[in-house]
Amino acid sequence: MKFPHRALALAILGLLMLAAAPVRALAAPTPAITCRLGAWFVSVHDINAAEGTFKADFWMWSVCPERELNPLESLEFLNAAETEEGLDATLQRGGKWWSTRKISGVFRQDFDLQNYPFDRQALEILVEEAVLDERSLRYVADSRNSGLDPGVKAPGWRLTGFRNTAGVAMHPTTFGDPSLPDGASYYATLRMEIVANRARLGNFVKATFVLYIAAILGLMCLALDVVDSELFLGRLAALGTGVFAVVLSFLSLEQLIGPHEGLYLLDQLHVVVLALIMLATGWSVLAFRLGNGPVDAERVRTWDGRVSLGIVAAFVAANAILIGLAMAQG
Repeated sequence: MKFPHRALALAILGLLMLAAAPVRALAAPTPAITCRLGAWFVSVHDINAAEGTFKADFWMWSVCPERELNPLESLEFLNAAETEEGLDATLQRGGKWWSTRKISGVFRQDFDLQNYPFDRQALEILVEEAVLDERSLRYVADSRNSGLDPGVKAPGWRLTGFRNTAGVAMHPTTFGDPSLPDGASYYATLRMEIVANRARLGNFVKATFVLYIAAILGLMCLALDVVDSELFLGRLAALGTGVFAVVLSFLSLEQLIGPHEGLYLLDQLHVVVLALIMLATGWSVLAFRLGNGPVDAERVRTWDGRVSLGIVAAFVAANAILIGLAMAQG
């Protein structure tokens, strides 16, 4: 009697499994559609580190397997201050749908100016899908056809490279989508980066002209006799003028590279010059008192020559090290 009941139970279980199989097949998620995106830049200009913006004009395109999908209509530029779009077109090419659009915009950029003016910047344009999450749409970067037009010039900069990378951004919210119960959502992204190296020599001269005039003035005055009263006063006056010029130059740095924390390259160069001028001032006062007091004047002049050479050597070495490190990092 037990065998028929067991056979009946197995038969019923088999029928239930067969009935459930089509349901599971129907419930399987539809694979996300992949679209290829790229961009060709025809202009990059008005790179403004103080304001943290740059401008660019470029063609952007997408290639999708379905006409209903057009990422150019549903994407957003995350770091755009303003954009203008036009010259849209969508055409069927080789069984796929190719869409193009001309875009001009102002984009916000977080400039790293620690090594200014020997800095290298990666100017970014960040794109993200704004409607369909990654379950429905994913991006692939068209790196082969993307890049900078050879005629693109940015005054004060050398544009040396371009790269674009597709990815996915996670947001710790579903934006109210009831089909996403886990409290997170994921959207396709595209990051476009233009590698820009600052034109160094001209910017360096402009940024340090007052500083080095003050430094040269301070170093040259060390040749004045430190024992003679009149020449000593002239020496102090020149050093004092140098300190004043360095302070004024230091205060103008915020207008040049904007508000910042820490000591950037230009800050460090100012600190070095100021420290050496203060050192030269302190030594000059001490040497004057020694030469007009208990120590022989000629001996003090000898000491002064050696100390002055040491200050000049320290100035040259410190500047060479700081500038060399900045150039290597930039």
